[in-house]
Amino acid sequence: MNELTRISREPRGQVLSLSPRFGMPLGEPGPSMSPVKGVLSTLFTRKISILLIALMVEIGIGIAVFWLLAPTYESKARLHIDLDVAATPVMRTQNTFGSDLEKMTFFETVVQEIETPSLIQDVVRRLRLDETRKIGRIEWLMDQFKELKRAMGRLLEIESWQTPPDPFGASVSAVTDNLATSRLENSNILEIVYHAKDGAECTQTLQTVVDAYIRYRNDFVREKASSSARFLELEIERVLKELSALERQLLDALRREAMPLVRESMAPGSDGAATTIVGVLSNPAAIEQMMLRVLSMQEEVERLVADGKESHPSVALTRSLIDEYVKAVNKSPDVQQRIHALHREVQAKERALETLVATRETVLTMASEDFRRLNAITITERASDAGAPIGPKRTMAMISGLVLGLVLGIIYALVSEFADGTIKTPEDVRARLGLEHIISLKRT
Repeated sequence: MNELTRISREPRGQVLSLSPRFGMPLGEPGPSMSPVKGVLSTLFTRKISILLIALMVEIGIGIAVFWLLAPTYESKARLHIDLDVAATPVMRTQNTFGSDLEKMTFFETVVQEIETPSLIQDVVRRLRLDETRKIGRIEWLMDQFKELKRAMGRLLEIESWQTPPDPFGASVSAVTDNLATSRLENSNILEIVYHAKDGAECTQTLQTVVDAYIRYRNDFVREKASSSARFLELEIERVLKELSALERQLLDALRREAMPLVRESMAPGSDGAATTIVGVLSNPAAIEQMMLRVLSMQEEVERLVADGKESHPSVALTRSLIDEYVKAVNKSPDVQQRIHALHREVQAKERALETLVATRETVLTMASEDFRRLNAITITERASDAGAPIGPKRTMAMISGLVLGLVLGIIYALVSEFADGTIKTPEDVRARLGLEHIISLKRT
């Protein structure tokens, strides 16, 4: 008798049971078991299964962390980006900075440029990673599977399975996947992190990426600046022509309108003949002098008329001069307005010319090998030594595996107990058979 022996007495519906679990004295009824004791009893009974499950989980995790997962190394580098210089478009001067949106956009542009496929491909070629890159055991197993698939494809003549291996493409994908770029919070520092299966390879690859990006950025800016410099030369030439034309218009206006030449002729008289040229400028002092001159000539005309010399030639000449002066005085506001407008145009063109010249100097600097002196992007920390591997965390993995194995074993034990339909307790007899329990006998 291993589990339970039933002796059925049909008339009375009674059962005689023998249970190895309770060890009750002969003739004593089996007591009911509390839920906690029932769970503990189940766990104790199935302790072997629990330990076996925990051991299998621990062995599986041990194989994964000690054999399947190769050590991973990490290297970091940092770049400082001077946004006031680096985010300034080529067609601006150094004193004209971009907006905050342009600066943030430039940061995102840098991140995308660092991870651009052409730059990564250049790094792979320089380091010959398609030949020297160390791969993990998972990737090695995948390569073996692909090789087996190719062999089966050749055997079964399935062309899609016969794709040749591409170590260069695999290296480019590996570098891209293991490269992460982020901006440090509230700073202009860009941190670049790279992971690899070999420490020396990790450091060398990251530093090559940083150097390749700075070289790529400088070449890009120099190329763009060279084309912009040619455009600026044409713009400067155009502005110079426009400025020269405006200056000529201003001089002509000053000679023709702001500096009218008034010939003041006096007929030969007792004091002799005299001829003078008076330059009148379009400014308040000159206007005042002209008005005083008009009053003086008016008094002279009145004096001559009072002396009975109204027919004297100087009277008609003086009156003619008065009319010219009055016209000049009345004309002066319009002249001033035109002169000021020309002055403003000349000044605007001069400012535009200064801006273009300053921009040309910046652009020529960017187009030359001296671009680095602008310090737009500088290396604050070169690729750090990879040092000890950062993963996998073997001790933590083994402890976690042990805990996970025990939890899975306990769950298995409880589920198995719940799903087991075997009659084990007096309560099972009453619940499942509808019979009355009489006694529990100890197994001998």
